[in-house]
Amino acid sequence: MSLSVTGDALIGADGLRSRVRTLLLGDRSPTYRNFKTWRGLTDYIPSRYYPGYIQEFLGRG
Repeated sequence: MSLSVTGDALIGADGLRSRVRTLLLGDRSPTYRNFKTWRGLTDYIPSRYYPGYIQEFLGRG
């Protein structure tokens, strides 16, 4: 099956072994950049939070 879509951007958020990435860049292995990202959920809300905006909070702990 072939699919064609037109748009201003393409977001391929389908993981490390992304089909989108493979279609765009070929079957090469990703390049390790010497850092890791840990994500988690919390009920803590910083005092400078602006409702309606998506934010990412980074820091120790």
